[in-house]
Amino acid sequence: MQGARGARSARYTSSQRRRGPATVYSGDLKSSDDKVKPLYDNIPLTDLADNQEIELEALAELGFGKDHAKWQGAIVGYEEDKGKYKFVVETACGLSASQIVEKALRYSETSWKTWRLMWES
Repeated sequence: MQGARGARSARYTSSQRRRGPATVYSGDLKSSDDKVKPLYDNIPLTDLADNQEIELEALAELGFGKDHAKWQGAIVGYEEDKGKYKFVVETACGLSASQIVEKALRYSETSWKTWRLMWES
């Protein structure tokens, strides 16, 4: 979800009624808040056949990976071969893999400095 950066939570609500034949996409959902929208608007949600009808109500909440894994922005795996490490970063948040690694390194450096200061005092 985009929007409401830094907010503890953001609500995304939508009510949509469609009649088939049609494909309902993520972009068909309209938020109660214009600043909040799906990151990708071309994700098919369902296909409706002739005479099928759907009433869809959606609610999403902005969260942070440090609070719960369901909100993590990426998954990182690695392989080790003869002392060399190869990392694979799969992103799920709209940031590139490079941006995620940069942010993780900056956060790790800050955390390490804080931990070291606490340890030495």
